[in-house]
Amino acid sequence: MFSIDSYIKLISDLKDLNYNFVSYNEVNKLERNIVLRHDIDMSIDLAYDMALIERDMGVSSHYFILVRSGLYNIFEPETSDKLNKIVEFGHSVGLHLDASIYCDDRSGLEKYAEYECKVLESVINKDVEFISFHRPVDSLLDYDQNIAGRIHTYQAKFFKDIGYCSDSKGGWYYGHPLDHDAIKEGSALQLLTHPIWWNNTGNSVQTILDHLSVVNMKKYRDILSDNCIPYNSKLKLKF
Repeated sequence: MFSIDSYIKLISDLKDLNYNFVSYNEVNKLERNIVLRHDIDMSIDLAYDMALIERDMGVSSHYFILVRSGLYNIFEPETSDKLNKIVEFGHSVGLHLDASIYCDDRSGLEKYAEYECKVLESVINKDVEFISFHRPVDSLLDYDQNIAGRIHTYQAKFFKDIGYCSDSKGGWYYGHPLDHDAIKEGSALQLLTHPIWWNNTGNSVQTILDHLSVVNMKKYRDILSDNCIPYNSKLKLKF
């Protein structure tokens, strides 16, 4: 079961194995390197909590943020403040690019990737160096060139030439990281986690996401209450 405690133990176990947590432009496939990556699909708040834990453990990682998201707004003051704090903690903030909303033309993808990077840079006041794809199609998994002049996480040197492990959909679909051949051999690994799964709100995908929906509903009602005098978020819902 994923939890905050089990995440702390996983990072501690990797440190005990003498693994160093490095950036994409530092990784050596033959050394004990971990490229720690987080795709933030659903919650900046949970990303911030994970970034704080990692800072206290002396670990740096990569946080990839959606510019076009229906679940959070990077320009909302509390959210932008947390993104800047993540940078201050020593982590990298990159772009989580949903290529599906743009045209299939590669030049068009380059154009909009550059645009989204600039938007994110305006919030974090720092260059965006890295891109990860949100729910990538196979053609992007096989694309080995930079995107908008920036490294992306599915280039062969990060996705095929070194080990890869992910907690996508709330499970270890590539096996547990500590059981990975790369770890057994003492070579490099890209480890992808999603902070949404690593919290103490439940032990199933349904429970975790139901809890997130309740949290977001409360936030939404509070915003309505602050901006519409006749509305009172403290009253029970009418339906």
